[in-house]
Amino acid sequence: MRHNYKHLGLALLLLAGVSLSASAEEKGLVITAKSGDLTKLKVTDVQNITFDGNTMNVHMTSGDRTFIVDDIEEMHFDLTTSIDDINADLGDLKVTIAAGVMTVTADAPVAIKVYGLNGIVVASASGNGSASVDLNTLAKGVYVVKANNKVIKVNR
Repeated sequence: MRHNYKHLGLALLLLAGVSLSASAEEKGLVITAKSGDLTKLKVTDVQNITFDGNTMNVHMTSGDRTFIVDDIEEMHFDLTTSIDDINADLGDLKVTIAAGVMTVTADAPVAIKVYGLNGIVVASASGNGSASVDLNTLAKGVYVVKANNKVIKVNR
């Protein structure tokens, strides 16, 4: 049971950060029940989430939703955006994401490590002047990328 509450707590932290940046795009909190039933709640409608014993209460502008924690198989955010390609100049590093592949270039050796929110390295690459990581191979979610001495957040 402790494991489920860890995931729910992490989701709450994500919700706190996401709700501040949510736009009119379709973004949602997706809850999958052990029965296979899927519930998608618009992030912009979620006001807060509280727990009462084994019950998770999602307070929304359109009315409250209640879920039994033991019945939840998975909970994640579907944060699909319309941004396909990204080019960023971080001083000594240039970061490009095109077609889901992140490429970091520099005038020196490059080391990339991609961390899941649990702190585990899920992908890495290194090279002399350039390195690339295919983000398409990762599950949708939020990742922390460390490229040499820079740290950035990536939503997949």
